[in-house]
Amino acid sequence: MDGSTKALELIGKEVLIRDGDSYKTVTFDEFKAQLPASVEFIGFYFGAHWAPPSRVFTTNLHKDFYSIVNEKEKVFEVIFVTEDKEKGHFDRNYCKMPWAAVPFPNEAQRQTLKSNFGVCDLPTLVVVSTKNWEKVTQQARDQIQSKGKILEAWREKAASAELHELLGNNMYESKYV
Repeated sequence: MDGSTKALELIGKEVLIRDGDSYKTVTFDEFKAQLPASVEFIGFYFGAHWAPPSRVFTTNLHKDFYSIVNEKEKVFEVIFVTEDKEKGHFDRNYCKMPWAAVPFPNEAQRQTLKSNFGVCDLPTLVVVSTKNWEKVTQQARDQIQSKGKILEAWREKAASAELHELLGNNMYESKYV
């Protein structure tokens, strides 16, 4: 499966993006076209307005990480995956976010992502590499809260996964690699 197919499978056919003070739904192709080539990682942020830890993490994610790592050029994008049950709650939550989201009506895509990533707790931030669309970490929330050298760790893990892919399972598991 090529990268575009993996990306489409993860993100879905439609994406909600910020458009000034409002937001609009765009196709996957439009979203991918407006994504700068410098973006190395996509974070799937699972949260809900009704979960106080999610509301706190939204602020931390935005101010303590997203705006800082993207200050010079955008290297990290977020796609919000809501667990809100009512559109009004989603709207109140999403209006505070500068990033993309899976559209609220797309319950099937939201549940597929939750299931594929094994999300049980809110908030959860799962990071994938845009090079191969493979998961880099499911512990990004904890990593961001610990304020370490997060991007470096993600780059190292993504490079290791790429090497694994290039060499194939048998060679990667060799004692010589």
